[in-house]
Amino acid sequence: FEIENLEHYPNSVMVIYNRSGKKVFEHNDYYLNWWDGGNQPEGTYFYVITYTRQGQKKQAHGVITIIR
Repeated sequence: FEIENLEHYPNSVMVIYNRSGKKVFEHNDYYLNWWDGGNQPEGTYFYVITYTRQGQKKQAHGVITIIR
């Protein structure tokens, strides 16, 4: 799972949750520390990215589906 252009937002934080809401991944300074799904089972996951743009904290979120 890679987010393009994230290098323009240093110190962004990525958090990924499973369907139950349990945190399965978190990384400060997410750029070049992409999530590969690790040993997580197939299914739907939710991500939240917190970043700073023009001095303001912002969030982006979405869905990831793992199919093996």
